[in-house]
Amino acid sequence: MQNQMMGEWYGFFVAVSYGLTSISITFLNKTVLSIYSFHYSLTMTLAQVILSIVFLRILKFLRWIDFPGYEMTTGKKVFPLAVCFVFMVATGLASLVNVNIPMFNALRRLTTLMVIVGEYVLLSKTSPVDEVASVLLMCFGAVIAGWADLTYDSFGYFLAFVSCFCTAAYLIYISKVSRDTELNTFGLMYYNNVLSVPLLLVMVIYFEYQDLKAYPYFGNFGFQLSFLLSAIVAFILNYLIFLCSKVNSPLTTSITGQLKVILTTLIGLFAFNDVNINFTFIFGLLVSIVASIWYSIVKLNQVSKRRADEKKNTKEKNENEKKKKKK
Repeated sequence: MQNQMMGEWYGFFVAVSYGLTSISITFLNKTVLSIYSFHYSLTMTLAQVILSIVFLRILKFLRWIDFPGYEMTTGKKVFPLAVCFVFMVATGLASLVNVNIPMFNALRRLTTLMVIVGEYVLLSKTSPVDEVASVLLMCFGAVIAGWADLTYDSFGYFLAFVSCFCTAAYLIYISKVSRDTELNTFGLMYYNNVLSVPLLLVMVIYFEYQDLKAYPYFGNFGFQLSFLLSAIVAFILNYLIFLCSKVNSPLTTSITGQLKVILTTLIGLFAFNDVNINFTFIFGLLVSIVASIWYSIVKLNQVSKRRADEKKNTKEKNENEKKKKKK
């Protein structure tokens, strides 16, 4: 009984840690990109990737985690995933420069719709009607908020859409790569980061290096601390996503993510003074938030039904075996 209670409290602690870390990374990235005007998302992504590789190697050395060494044949299979990852993170960070956090969160809801469409087209997987309806309502709220967003920036919105598309491609492709390579989560993280480094290096040199040399805040302690923390927290977040799914369930991770979006949106309304609040904008955000809660309830009901069906099937199977033994 005591061990069960300890396990429940540990699961709760992990879920809360994941939520707080997820909120922190959004605001840390926004701080670096907006307050310190560090408009170099590729360089920021490169720093996060390199630190992730270092941390993974340290954790493996300490035997806290395990994953296989790099092999060329496996690397070829993971490479398309790394391309999706690079564009997903880089465009997401770049859009934060010109899009306020509440609107950024609303636009990111489009990712779920793209995943549903992508799974239907590529995998012939059909989602339940109530799940599709909740996602469409999320997107409808985002459209209303975007229409009323007085800080509208077309390039920032475009980057957010690209980030949503790349995220959807990443989420769909990651299951295929996991199946083809049989890598665990840390193995996928390691391969993904290693393959991302040369891509990002080329892109940084070509697109950002000349402007980076003239950046004025490299010697600023506040910038250095925010930049370092954003890279560290990015890795911790990836680790906690895995740990939360392992200790609790993927559903708990998903619902925690939805709650994080709500809190981030509310805090983001006032944190950076870059939101012009009006009725239509708030209404759109509320519609998107309510739809997110509905989506979480739908997913919860799906899991509950699946578990009930599994229990029923197991019970029927056991009863049939007992009958056979009596005969």
